Amino acid sequence: MKRLTFTFALFVLMLVSGMTMAQPQPGNKGMGPGRQIEWMKKELALTPDQEVKITEINKKYAQLMVDLREKYQSDREGMRDEMMKMRDERIKDYKAVLTEEQYNKFVEHQKEMMKNRNKEKEIKHSESQE
Repeated sequence: MKRLTFTFALFVLMLVSGMTMAQPQPGNKGMGPGRQIEWMKKELALTPDQEVKITEINKKYAQLMVDLREKYQSDREGMRDEMMKMRDERIKDYKAVLTEEQYNKFVEHQKEMMKNRNKEKEIKHSESQE
């Protein structure tokens, strides 16, 4: 009986810890490639051709990002600089695919996201000071 109770308790503990690990982590609210393309399809009204091209661009830069992380494992500052350059290149590639109106809406969305991210950093900083 004790063994059965222990096994059941262990099972419940593993189940609860697994569920906890599966929860979204705070600060991981960024827009990954999947969420980004969905947002772009909805908010920018991408054509099917644009959707294919944007997806190809995202795949290209996702692989470049993996390569960068390997190259700059111990040099976070160097990696950050390269990632910023890569982001700018990706946005130029987007601009070549999007209409002017779509591109302007995309840029405004990016600015809003940066503003929100900065607010979150300020809140975290002020909380850590308390």
